[in-house]
Amino acid sequence: MRRRPPLPTLALALAAGACSETHDDASATDRPLTAEFVEVFRVGASELPDWAQFGTPPSVAFDGGGNLFVLNPDVPVVAVLDRDGELVRTLGRRGEGPGEFSGPDDIYVWRDGTAAVADRGSGIYVVFAPDGSFDRQVNMSAGQVGRYGMMAFRSGARPHPDAGVLVARGMGSHVQEMFRQMEMANPTIGPRGLERLTLGAMGTTAEPIVKAGEVRAQVPGDEESTGTDDPRRFDPGLLFDVLPDGSVAYCDSAHYSIKLVAGDGAPVATIARPITPEPVTAEIETAVRDSAMAEFERLYGDPANPQGPDRAPPEFMAAMVAELRENIEGMRFNHEIPVVLSLEATWEGGLWVRHRREGDPWTGAVGVIDVWSPDGRYVGTLPPEGLRMPDAFGPDGLMAYIELDEMEVPTVRVVRLVGLEPQG
Repeated sequence: MRRRPPLPTLALALAAGACSETHDDASATDRPLTAEFVEVFRVGASELPDWAQFGTPPSVAFDGGGNLFVLNPDVPVVAVLDRDGELVRTLGRRGEGPGEFSGPDDIYVWRDGTAAVADRGSGIYVVFAPDGSFDRQVNMSAGQVGRYGMMAFRSGARPHPDAGVLVARGMGSHVQEMFRQMEMANPTIGPRGLERLTLGAMGTTAEPIVKAGEVRAQVPGDEESTGTDDPRRFDPGLLFDVLPDGSVAYCDSAHYSIKLVAGDGAPVATIARPITPEPVTAEIETAVRDSAMAEFERLYGDPANPQGPDRAPPEFMAAMVAELRENIEGMRFNHEIPVVLSLEATWEGGLWVRHRREGDPWTGAVGVIDVWSPDGRYVGTLPPEGLRMPDAFGPDGLMAYIELDEMEVPTVRVVRLVGLEPQG
């Protein structure tokens, strides 16, 4: 965005009462925006060094200096690139020793340049100091990695402003069930909660931040359900990101309602737009079941291939196919389709919120992006053909995108957003 004096983050501004007009500004009618941006550099081609040859899409994140960290999980190595796309250094390599990876999944970068690679293959976080030197490796579950192993991995974690601290969802429903069956102590609040993970010298410790709402609102005639049992099609997820002051923005319902809480979980405020979720009709339920059944028949309906595409033993496939068919025929549904598709915090402390539009398909919707300023104002909405949600925000308007070329080969494109202007 255009350079301007620093503003308080969204949560602080709302807490101070600076945005009492938020709901008045956030009308149901989109306020169209035009984005002006320039491409800074691209990375990814077969003739480049190994770290830039991507088969699996890489993970990317910026530090406070505008350096881009690119985790190539295939090599595996982390490349640190400066603002011009020039290689500064690489971090790590394949192996099982200090500073090495066996199965890296994601990278987290803090503003001071501290970086941690989540190595699910080893059940550890590999932490590097701001100068690129190996600092430590941390069990994903303090003193429990031998018991929990890769179950302790948290997908989609976000760096907290404090270096070495993450905010993450609790472990998934299937993990909860495994703990129950094994009669083991459950170390997490579950997938409908957010936790503060500290990557300490003795292991990772988890402190609860907030327990989100139930998956679905109760409707007349709907049987009681918890947030982790009996998942239904169109159940809203738990979407979240961390603001620069350590507060958390999250959406846990089908409505356009973003809750803001302090770092300790204390409620701060809610920002919302009066966009009503689309009801799930009988026609939509039929279309979803028919689509799922068509895909099922494509994969498993060929009697000449009793092993299916996975080449599993026929006796195993018979039971699995029967269960899949039963699940599709008995598919259950939430009564409305969630409005919010994703949300991300900008480097300066605003929010980008991607949401469905009226008439969008019930699955795979591209939607549009609402821009909320750091002082809590609804700025406007980017068109669907404009900038999509970036894979990483950086300082001074930098944004990184993972893109696929015509051969489905991933590349990294870095752009700088230089202006947002109302259309007309």
